[in-house]
Amino acid sequence: MVGDLCTRIRSQLMFYIDNELKEDKRLELVSHLNGCKDCQAYYEKECEARNKICKKLKDSYICRCDVNGLQS
Repeated sequence: MVGDLCTRIRSQLMFYIDNELKEDKRLELVSHLNGCKDCQAYYEKECEARNKICKKLKDSYICRCDVNGLQS
């Protein structure tokens, strides 16, 4: 079962990917993702889906997902 913190983090992932989180929220999210394998896997799935969209839309959409390194 996903805890309250994981639910909140997951609800903020698209804002993180779009670089729309305030510094404190971004740091909290990155810290959580670095320590939570379930949320890290969820993030990677979101990025995979986002990357598929990016490929379909080509240059009309900017994708900032990087599953190899979280932006801290």
